[in-house]
Amino acid sequence: MSKKVLPTAERLRHLYVMQNKGKSQSVRTRAANELQQLTKEMQRQANSRLRALRASDYAYGTVYDTTETYLEQRGQRYFNLSPDLRTKGGKAQPIQAEGYELAQRLRRFLGSPETTIRGQKLTERVRFNTYRNYYPFAKEMNDSELRSFLKFLGNSGVGDYLAYFGEASGDEVEELADMWVRSGTEEQEKVKELFEQFADFQKTAKAVEKGLVSDKELFTKDMDFTRLRKELNNVYESIEKRHR
Repeated sequence: MSKKVLPTAERLRHLYVMQNKGKSQSVRTRAANELQQLTKEMQRQANSRLRALRASDYAYGTVYDTTETYLEQRGQRYFNLSPDLRTKGGKAQPIQAEGYELAQRLRRFLGSPETTIRGQKLTERVRFNTYRNYYPFAKEMNDSELRSFLKFLGNSGVGDYLAYFGEASGDEVEELADMWVRSGTEEQEKVKELFEQFADFQKTAKAVEKGLVSDKELFTKDMDFTRLRKELNNVYESIEKRHR
């Protein structure tokens, strides 16, 4: 597969169907072989891009954060379809539903400009301009500070937290930005940890609502919205004392 030409969603879907429902064994085998080869090559390219992003200052943004969440949920650091990509007797085995879903995810990942360093630089410039046009605080930040803050906004739990403020979420973003810029490294790590605990609480609460776990699970979590606000206020006060 050429690095510049990705298989279409329709092509992957066709191969997925034909590997199981082709009119003859030879047709099914060819489809399984092609789908496996395409998936392996896309996986190789996607993991190469992930390594490059992680080694740079551009490991953030919607596509990157979504990918990290996807991998984390599966206990993986990189895309890994090895159980589905085994061969038996020299023949590719049909990729199952989860493998097909990953093939489509890989195609979307590679099709996004945000998965290359060059694409991220261009996207970041647009992102910086947008924030600086909308938020006064962003105009006071240099590129490094704004990048650090935007990475923080992409952290687990921050989006759920801001959702509590509705139309006033913009004001809270400014409050968080002020805190973030004035914080030291230790305080920033503390804030990220608070939001991670809040994200864990939110995840458990949603599982309770769906009946997937007992509500007793929530008793082991101690970082709801009210507690998070209290802890953040403590951080704010600590910063204020230091800057007096």
